[in-house]
Amino acid sequence: MVDPYHIIESRALEADCILLIVASLSDAQLQELSSVAFEYDMDVLVEVHNEAEMERALRLPEQCLLGVNNRNLKTFEVDLHTTVRLKDMAGLHRKIITESGISTPEHVQFMQDHGIDRFLVGEGFMKQPHAGHLMYTGIVLGTEKVITLEVHQGYNTLTISNEKGFLDDVFTGASVAINGTCLTVTEISPDIKQVKFDVADQTNRLTTLAQLKAGDEVNVERSFKLGMENGGHNLYGHIEGKARIHNLIRHGETLHLDIKIPEDKMQYFFHKGFVGLHGCSLTVNHVDHMQHLIAVDLIPETIRITNFKSVKIGDELNFEIDQTTRTLVDTIKATLQQNFPKV
Repeated sequence: MVDPYHIIESRALEADCILLIVASLSDAQLQELSSVAFEYDMDVLVEVHNEAEMERALRLPEQCLLGVNNRNLKTFEVDLHTTVRLKDMAGLHRKIITESGISTPEHVQFMQDHGIDRFLVGEGFMKQPHAGHLMYTGIVLGTEKVITLEVHQGYNTLTISNEKGFLDDVFTGASVAINGTCLTVTEISPDIKQVKFDVADQTNRLTTLAQLKAGDEVNVERSFKLGMENGGHNLYGHIEGKARIHNLIRHGETLHLDIKIPEDKMQYFFHKGFVGLHGCSLTVNHVDHMQHLIAVDLIPETIRITNFKSVKIGDELNFEIDQTTRTLVDTIKATLQQNFPKV
């Protein structure tokens, strides 16, 4: 990001976080760009490579996330001790995200041994033989229970059980969909069968995760692997917002739901299209644009393995728009506005 327009354009494309690289920006630019991002309700990750850049980053508002890139920009060599060295400059109250060179469980363990539990992994994923572990299919494995929800400044920590073993082989840094929201594993306690996730404030605002309490059941799905059958539709865990159950009808063992969708999102829903609700891939069986409602029907198996068994009228659900539909609608709208501006 080098210009406020880039931030505004990114927000228009549904981005919720920007990266500011201190090495590429002046202090004035860092202040201006972070202010614009906060104005548009976006998170800011400020990336540093050395002590001098960390000093500059610490002049920015504390709500900025601090990322330490372990790569030397002059030699391109990677040294994981860079994060360890710069961590103390930030103080105990600032959370550090380590970047570059994190490609094995041993690297993760090294960071955790030094009190660092947040990771940004890019190249390491791309070099893996199963690089497709990056999305979901909306076929929920089952439910687990919330153990605790701890509220911190800028984020919450969600702890869920692993009593059913869905997360037995999970690793720190892995992606897991909880009620449809893509979250990163930050801590694993196999002895007590618990897994922790950090949930940023932006995610809390968009989803129902901040409403969870101990004992609540949440839908769990592991990330999709290349070569696996996709029995649902492509979901990314990027929740659009909260939809409300307007009406609920039980037909024997099946369940019919009328879902109230925010008015500005109704353009993305069509009869027999797809929607992700609390992480479940569902078919849209009816669309009422006047009332801003969509209808879905759940079979007994879906009800049995998900937390839909206990929903009621008025409950809020995380919803995700089908990205293919969004792309088509937005492209057609942009083309029409460009070629027929007066229509």
